[in-house]
Amino acid sequence: MSKRKPTVDRDDPFEAYGREIAADTATYWRALLDGGWRVKTDSDLTNPALHKKQLAADISRKIAVRADELRRDGVRNPVTRAEQEVAERLRYRSGPALNRWLRRNR
Repeated sequence: MSKRKPTVDRDDPFEAYGREIAADTATYWRALLDGGWRVKTDSDLTNPALHKKQLAADISRKIAVRADELRRDGVRNPVTRAEQEVAERLRYRSGPALNRWLRRNR
C-alpha cells in the first residue's frame, strides 16, 4: 500500500466551489449560534421594550437551532433539552424559567 495521500487538483472549480460553500455555511452557523448576525444599534438600547423583544427573538432562534441539532442526533425531548442548555448558558434558573421569560417578552 502506498502511504502517499491522493493528490487533489487545486484548480478544479467544483472542488473550490465546495470548499467555499462549506466555509460560508460554517461561518453562517457559527454566527447564528453566537447571536452575532444582527448588529445592535443605539435605538435598541434606548427602547427597553424593543430591546427585550429582540433579545427574546435571538434566544428563541438559538433554542430552535440547538433543538434541531438534538433532534437530528435522536435525543428525546429535544426542545426541552435545548431550553435547559440555553438557560444554563444564559444563567437562568432553569429551562422552564427561560421559557416563561420568553413567553412574557414575545
